[in-house]
Amino acid sequence: MKVMKFAMVALIGLAVAAAGPAVARVAGAPAPSVVFTSQRDGNFEIYVMNADGSGQERLTDNPADDSFPTWSPDGKKIAFMTDRDGNYEIYIMNADGTDPVRVTTSKFNNWTPAWSPDGAKLVYTSNRDRNWEVYTVNVDGTRPQRLTTSSAGNYHPVWSPDGKLIAFESYRTSNYDIWVMDTAGGRLKQLTKDRAADQNPAWSPDGKKIVFTSARDGNYEIYVMNADGTSQKRLTNNTATDRQPTWSRDGKKIFYSTNIDGNFEIYSMNADGSEQTRLTDDGAADGSPSVK
Repeated sequence: MKVMKFAMVALIGLAVAAAGPAVARVAGAPAPSVVFTSQRDGNFEIYVMNADGSGQERLTDNPADDSFPTWSPDGKKIAFMTDRDGNYEIYIMNADGTDPVRVTTSKFNNWTPAWSPDGAKLVYTSNRDRNWEVYTVNVDGTRPQRLTTSSAGNYHPVWSPDGKLIAFESYRTSNYDIWVMDTAGGRLKQLTKDRAADQNPAWSPDGKKIVFTSARDGNYEIYVMNADGTSQKRLTNNTATDRQPTWSRDGKKIFYSTNIDGNFEIYSMNADGSEQTRLTDDGAADGSPSVK
């Protein structure tokens, strides 16, 4: 059930706690730039590694599932979702895994957090109103605000680099497509309109492009388009499932998860789809990368 739950969340779109394990590093060594989720130790935990796949280290260690980590804009904090309280809630911890603090508090589920560019807020998906809608909340847990109102599901929201728009996936047309809206939930615009599922949007650092996952060619592949929805282009081309794309901070690379090797591993590629390189190599599922 744990594997099924993670895969479903990944494709559709997962109070102060005890301190996590502090990661000891060699003096002078570069700080890891990629945070991701892995099941290699029996349940889903959060790990970090360098951009070339070296230096993989575990940050969280508990019986619950911790997943969908994302770096704060200054790289000092990591937001993530966890079911350590029974339902999925959003937490924030230090970059070394210490001092996890609970941000959301509800008896329902809160998924896939993403930071505002100024680091003051998180945007996420919640079913607290009996339907999956997009919300924002201050990083201290105050002032949760619902942005979407529809009878369909709305998932994987991400803030634009200039802080003016939020991209997300929605089923409001009886198909998963990528939409954008302003930060108050208005000025909705549909960016993708094909009959297959388009999901997992991520803005380029300059705000000019959006990378996403699409099943329009028969299986899930990575695509990129202009921020207005034009010039949609396929980047990966294989028979596997490629998902959860995200950009490097300089916009030159895209990191993603794929099961091209049988199980889900994290890969990187150039922004044009070239030089696809495997970064993780274990028998468990690795996914949901975020890069600083």
